[in-house]
Amino acid sequence: MDRKGNFGGGVFISYRRTPALAYAEELFAMLAERLGERRVFFDQIAIPPGAVFPDEIRSALECAHLVLVVISPGWAEDFKNREQSPEVDWVRQELAITRARREGVNPPEVRIRFVGGASMPKTAELPEELHWLTEINAYPCEGSDSSSDSEWLDNISAEVPRETTPLDGRCLKRLAGDCAKSALGRLGNWPNVPSLNALKEKWVRSFSVPGEIKLADALDQLESCLEDINKHDRRVLESLSPVTRRALKEDCTAIVEALLGLGACRLAARLPALGDHTTPISAKWLATQVFAVAHSQEGRQAQLSREAGVHGNRNRLNLERVLDQGPFNAGILDDESSTILDQLWRWVRVNDREQPNYPPNPKHPGEIEEFAEALNALSRKDGKARVTIGLEGDKTAAASHLRRWLVRMRLDVDVLVRTGASAKDLGLDELNLIGPCWRCINQIESFAND
Repeated sequence: MDRKGNFGGGVFISYRRTPALAYAEELFAMLAERLGERRVFFDQIAIPPGAVFPDEIRSALECAHLVLVVISPGWAEDFKNREQSPEVDWVRQELAITRARREGVNPPEVRIRFVGGASMPKTAELPEELHWLTEINAYPCEGSDSSSDSEWLDNISAEVPRETTPLDGRCLKRLAGDCAKSALGRLGNWPNVPSLNALKEKWVRSFSVPGEIKLADALDQLESCLEDINKHDRRVLESLSPVTRRALKEDCTAIVEALLGLGACRLAARLPALGDHTTPISAKWLATQVFAVAHSQEGRQAQLSREAGVHGNRNRLNLERVLDQGPFNAGILDDESSTILDQLWRWVRVNDREQPNYPPNPKHPGEIEEFAEALNALSRKDGKARVTIGLEGDKTAAASHLRRWLVRMRLDVDVLVRTGASAKDLGLDELNLIGPCWRCINQIESFAND
């Protein structure tokens, strides 16, 4: 279907225009403020002029992560009334499409919101094909329809991953320009290191057209340059103070980051989806996904650790503030939640406390309130890596469970799922990107031990 709207997943609001239009508008405003307007499908806004209404509705329902059914007074009675009308009952059509998807491999969540004093219809009041609705969790109104209680918004937010925008040609051109500017700027900080100065002169020419940067050549040249520093510029390194040496390592690592980020985005641009907690990305290495997703989400960043790859796995890169959980299938049990919290705790330890100030198996957000505040500050802090948990596998039920748990505990952490099972199209290209980057980081670590 040739869609014209920009809805690419999120919450689909299903409602009857009479009498629920005003309520639906209000719900849209609340959800859009929380999730972003592009993440909420409200037909009055999401369908542009000239678009084919049925196609837009069907396409939006096919990619929605959650369908929010708005039940107003008279909602159930309208099904019977409209059976005699020649016009399509779009609420009934929307629920039929939703039901069909719920029987598929990637079912959407369904939630019900009562407005105007409505309540759940009895099974006998609904058409037979809609009896399943009575089994769905509903959000009751507390006082007014627009309850100030954010619990239901939190629950919906837990089902909707952050939006990723396409890595199109314009985006890749901008990233190439940023990469060239960052790399040349960092090299310019070290005119007294002969190898880096020579590399800068070479890259000024080869990076003159950023969109044509040949990353394979650039990584080979950087690796050779770093080897030369360790072999031939040792006296220069030894003359640097520990603080200056750390600054050199940080600049060289930032150059690797810039090249890796551009390379990851070029690879991910070839994939049908970047991946989130419901759609695995077809990539073997988490670094590819983390850098690509970081560049496709506003305000996100990815950052390499200034440590070499894991011993025995020469192509693995360490990332700052990213937990690689590997295969994750059992869900959030007591021991698993504790393990994840203990790993996250290492990033936010205060005054070198060895133990966190929360109970072993916290069940409620209040039990980790101080810890959550500190962790969320890391995710918001400018210039630092987004806190992310990476999972591996073709099925995403565990990832969805994990993300719901994180949101319920008010932990602002991203969840990414990847799989190498169908990564044949990237394969060698991804290896040729990750391997040289790892070797460059290994050379940077060899500068000196602080």
